[in-house]
Amino acid sequence: MKLLAANFPSATYVDSIGDSHDGNKIPIIKFGGSESKLTFWIQGCIHAREWISPATVMYMVEELLSSKDPKVQDLVKKIEFAVAPCVNPDGYKFTWSTDRLWRKNRRPDGLCHGVDMNRNWGEHWGECGASTSPCSDTYRGPSSMSEPEVQAVANYVTDVIGQDRRIVAAIDFHAYGELILRPYGWALPRQATPETDAETKALAERMKSAIQSVHGRSYTSEHAAELYCASGGADDWFFAVATKRAVAGGLCIELRDTGRYGFLLPEYEIEPTGEENLAAVLLIAAEVTRGI
Repeated sequence: MKLLAANFPSATYVDSIGDSHDGNKIPIIKFGGSESKLTFWIQGCIHAREWISPATVMYMVEELLSSKDPKVQDLVKKIEFAVAPCVNPDGYKFTWSTDRLWRKNRRPDGLCHGVDMNRNWGEHWGECGASTSPCSDTYRGPSSMSEPEVQAVANYVTDVIGQDRRIVAAIDFHAYGELILRPYGWALPRQATPETDAETKALAERMKSAIQSVHGRSYTSEHAAELYCASGGADDWFFAVATKRAVAGGLCIELRDTGRYGFLLPEYEIEPTGEENLAAVLLIAAEVTRGI
């Protein structure tokens, strides 16, 4: 990220938007948006073992910055990209040093460690799919927004970006399953659906087509809760709070694959995964900036 910012003066590297539980920095990189006050938030690695997530996010950052395609360059002028490749640095480091399949952050709690940061956000916190046990992989944390990593992202998004710009799109990248998940995660569609559901569904179908056009992979579009009910998720918080219920505001993409390798995806899958998901990101950017 430092190297990209150095090589592309239009990019701004933010060393840290806050510290993790163990004192690791959470960096972001921002670029574009010179012709508007619109921002597209992209984040990855909220779950530590999902290595393809930060790899894909970083691939897309480099491609967006270095593209010679006039259409891409025009989109980058129209919307700011604010990108946090790894919002769970403690857990991610732990997967490299100790436990490759670790999921949570590293908050100590008795005999166990870690909060599932994707159950800790203050949007329907503590409801379905969120455990009260510190030893569970889906532990929701001691209270809503308790984790410093979650607080850092939320504060930066609302207090820094939100003071000057309007966040019109947000994607939280995960693995695995090849899915495009849309709100809600806390309720099945028969229980509750957003007023933007039809528009978001149509957008997701266009994203699916864009992804498939690159390497032929067919991602499935569905409500997040249809995968499994999960309250306190980042995607629902971004939809309801950060983007104020924008059509493209609460998306979660589950990257490759569908289970053959799972979390242990081979390195050669990084580039094609990045290419196909960049197509979806560009599609969203084009749609939310139409008319600018």
